[in-house]
Amino acid sequence: MKFPWLPVLVLGCIVLGGFAVFATGPLLYGVEMDHAVSVFHKNPAELTRMATSSMTELVPLMQAVIDDQHPIVVDLQLNDPDAAQRDLTKYRLRYASLQNMVDKLDMNDGEIRSFMNSTQDQVDIFADLLTQATLSDTLKTIGERREYKNDQDMQVSVASQSAAYKNAVLMLSTRYLSGHENIMNISTKLDLDTRRYQETRVEIQKFVETMESAEVPTSDPASLRESRIRLLIEPEQVMYRDTVQVFGVATPEGVRRVVSVRIDNSSLKTTSTDLKGNYLTNFTVENIRAGDHTILAGTGNLTPAKQILRVMKVGSVTTLTVKPGHLPALGTGAHCSGSVMANHPVQNAPVKILFDGEGSIDTRTGEDGNYQVFVPLSPGNHKLQAEFSSGDYPLIPSVSKEVAIVVPPPPLRLPDISSSNPLFASGIVALVLLGAGSAGFWYFRRSKRAPPADTESFTEPADALRIREKLEEILKETERDFPPAGSEQEAELYHAINTLLGQYERCLREQGLSEAARQVYLTLAERIATRFHFPAYRTLTAREMSKICNAENYAGIFYRFVGIYETIRYGGSKSEKDRKEFEEELLKADTEIRSDQH
Repeated sequence: MKFPWLPVLVLGCIVLGGFAVFATGPLLYGVEMDHAVSVFHKNPAELTRMATSSMTELVPLMQAVIDDQHPIVVDLQLNDPDAAQRDLTKYRLRYASLQNMVDKLDMNDGEIRSFMNSTQDQVDIFADLLTQATLSDTLKTIGERREYKNDQDMQVSVASQSAAYKNAVLMLSTRYLSGHENIMNISTKLDLDTRRYQETRVEIQKFVETMESAEVPTSDPASLRESRIRLLIEPEQVMYRDTVQVFGVATPEGVRRVVSVRIDNSSLKTTSTDLKGNYLTNFTVENIRAGDHTILAGTGNLTPAKQILRVMKVGSVTTLTVKPGHLPALGTGAHCSGSVMANHPVQNAPVKILFDGEGSIDTRTGEDGNYQVFVPLSPGNHKLQAEFSSGDYPLIPSVSKEVAIVVPPPPLRLPDISSSNPLFASGIVALVLLGAGSAGFWYFRRSKRAPPADTESFTEPADALRIREKLEEILKETERDFPPAGSEQEAELYHAINTLLGQYERCLREQGLSEAARQVYLTLAERIATRFHFPAYRTLTAREMSKICNAENYAGIFYRFVGIYETIRYGGSKSEKDRKEFEEELLKADTEIRSDQH
């Protein structure tokens, strides 16, 4: 060879060029290069900015909390308990978001604490007012029934409960007005717009006047001296997810008693009477078989009172949507999702995914009646159906339409090193470039010096041997990420891929708490970004992601999750308390975000 030094020169240029690709960014972490907004970064300028902007972030939420009260009272005035319940739920979430913000900004003292205490009390007041308004409607309905006109027990119960709810409404309004004055004073100091909040007070007073003007039936005073317990239920005929009100009066009055409510001799609820002997509770029809059931209410040594509750069976509809897919841990298969609906979404319903008439996999619906599961299938044609069937529900079983899909062969995939240390990634690239250059160098040398094939056996050069061994080591590491079918590692990965908690637990064992927290945060952030069609979500900090979804139902839960995530990821916390809190918030965020996206 005329220029024997030429291959060495080419090799050196290749290696230097490879490192130059990664020279534009630092290999070591620097706070100034991290876009995350975190109180745990010791950046004085950033901490100063956060302190000055605290009230700027807090005031809009405080404004929203006092404004959100108005529609609740209007719904009560219009006798629309369902709308009132929805608005009350929205108010609770808004309050929770405000409480999280107060905690994060460490401002839970002085007037802010007083504001939070008063608004929390008003959350409870609205919930109690909704209960009393519903009871008022129930008593009115029962009192108008012909079959109860001459029923002395009914008359005693309705009269006593009517007097009780009037007194309760009056006490609740007094509590509200006391807190209203305190909130008004603080809101005025913060320059909040209180016009809508003042309108809420006016509506509260109108509601109280309406409740007080309602006629109350009278009962025979002698009957109130009898030692007995009375029971009424409303409605007496129900379907799945209907709410049954259970109430009555235990006499003689003057003693608080514990009342046990049972259904077919199985414990259902425990409640207490007031000093007038009134008790009130309710339950929702869920896992109860269709047919007639006996409701009993008893206290002490009094003979239990009985009423018959008729549970009607209704039809259900099961749906199924299937998309072919591939998961590293399970191979090829189908992403299955759908719902089970009746007169309401069917919660926690058992669903069986049937495929090809010979196999099945079980799952359950969430609180919204939706389910999702991955079914491993070999490449080729398949037919799937979803089936709901359970005798524990007052529902008629149902089966979805059969869905035919074609599962393609698995794609060729390389190991994912996107989340690895940049230095490690640089080393891999440099190793590949070095291997390519070395191979070229030895090729030229061999072509120049190689002896005839029949003179002596070929001996592999030492450098080439080291390169081959390194590549074999990389392949073995890749195989660990893609375990063979049927192995224990595959079963572990199956659990991890189907539950976010499983993914977290596996990463916790292998890479520690900080990286496990990061991995599950990225998974939740990807779900939110998909909903908002924002593919560049990795460019945002965790706190910026929480601001994107601040109008969603899960906003408060995700904000709490982000707070403890920052404590672990950026604050470096490894305490058992923070780990347990993170896992609790992870479960809540996983459930709420997944259910809100269906």
